[in-house]
Amino acid sequence: MATIKDVAQLAGVSVSTVSHALSGKRPVSDETRARIFQAIAELGYQPSVTAQSLVTGRSRTVGILFPLEDTRNGPASLNTIQLEMIMAANKVAQANGYSLQLFTQADDEASVRALCRVCDGLLVSMVRLHDERVDYLLHEQYPFVMLGRPAQADNVLWVDTDFEDMVFRQISHLVELGHREIVFLDRPERLFVEELGYTVRARQGYMQACAAFGLTPIVYACEVSVEDGRRAMHQIMDAHPTLTALAAFNDVAAVGAYYALPERGLRVPEDFSMITFTSPGFLQATMPFMTAMNNTGSVVSRTAAEMLLARLQGKPLESTHVLIKSELLPGQTTAPVRQRSVEG
Repeated sequence: MATIKDVAQLAGVSVSTVSHALSGKRPVSDETRARIFQAIAELGYQPSVTAQSLVTGRSRTVGILFPLEDTRNGPASLNTIQLEMIMAANKVAQANGYSLQLFTQADDEASVRALCRVCDGLLVSMVRLHDERVDYLLHEQYPFVMLGRPAQADNVLWVDTDFEDMVFRQISHLVELGHREIVFLDRPERLFVEELGYTVRARQGYMQACAAFGLTPIVYACEVSVEDGRRAMHQIMDAHPTLTALAAFNDVAAVGAYYALPERGLRVPEDFSMITFTSPGFLQATMPFMTAMNNTGSVVSRTAAEMLLARLQGKPLESTHVLIKSELLPGQTTAPVRQRSVEG
């Protein structure tokens, strides 16, 4: 097991300099600090959090709050995108000599208050437009960065995906292919009602696109599961048999929707086009590869973690608000619109 002496030797500094870099009690140049943390990463050195916290009053731990989405199809769990976000934040924390702790029950002020006593700073996700956690953390002047943003976000640090633009570009892609009847497959309606920021902004993006292109909005919401997506697709086609395309903000349900279309005698993409949003990791699990907007969750969490660690280390921030654009991932599920007969 590597020791602090091993780190000092590899970095070419004294043991006390390594200790100062870890504790933050005395200034260490950025160049020297970088060498020390590079040595720590190479050696896999794990400083004693208990010993450090006794000396500095800091735990060298940052928390990431990921309240689990409620589900009607069994116990709630983290999804692929959330896991990628946690891994990205953890990499940043470790590179800066911190550990990352995951908390899945932290969606109100009371639970966050308890966490402030055990962490030096927090990454706050699943942000609502009106989020009581924000007021508490601001009042306490506690270090935190939001993965998402509330309605009033000027006085908080946040990093977010531009969900309005993401969905607008989904619809724009389909319109460019000639589609005029496009349904939006959303996540569960209760998330929209609860004003989770990303769900509200995604649907706003769809409504903005419909207004811009002169389309009639058609919105369906379902649970985040393949079977619910399959059932929803049948309901959608029963009600709107002339539809030619679907844009999904519910990536798991989109897989079920894809399976339902051949059961209606429709081929993808010859008769019906689909575009979703997802992470590259999840996208590779679908056959054929779906046309999709790339989810930037891991970029969001990495950037937010860098901001939080910079604040904890007293470094200047390049920006306090970061809005990240998504890119189109070409796939095999969209094509120019094709007229088809509809049996009634």
